[in-house]
Amino acid sequence: MAYNLQPLITILEGILDPDQPRWVVDENNPQLQSLLHKATSLQQLLDKSSLTKLDSRIREVAHRAEDIIESHMVDHMLSGSNCVRFTFSTSDLQQVTRDLDSLMEQAEKLDFAMQQQLKLVEMEDTKMLSISSSSSKSAVVKDS
Repeated sequence: MAYNLQPLITILEGILDPDQPRWVVDENNPQLQSLLHKATSLQQLLDKSSLTKLDSRIREVAHRAEDIIESHMVDHMLSGSNCVRFTFSTSDLQQVTRDLDSLMEQAEKLDFAMQQQLKLVEMEDTKMLSISSSSSKSAVVKDS
């Protein structure tokens, strides 16, 4: 599921790479850094759990973010400007960032719930093993 975020992360890493000369994003750098951090954090969280309920929403938000960024890049290239500096609509980036925040919160809640379920299952397994072990010992004692 987290693979849906990889194209967005790749685009952001490319734009923010200080060694690339094509894109200079001074004004939007903090927002783009924040978006990259949130997307990377969400991907890491999803990599360690199976939060399939969020899959379509993540795909939608990641694609929207990719579309916004790529659209601005294409518009800038087609404008014929020799200037390597370009800016994004702050409201577009803010909305995508809010959407990723919301997804991160949902993913963390689901992850917490899954961890609680795993603890309950582990406790039940331990209890069953203990009961099974006790039954085996009493059966051996009765046979003697």
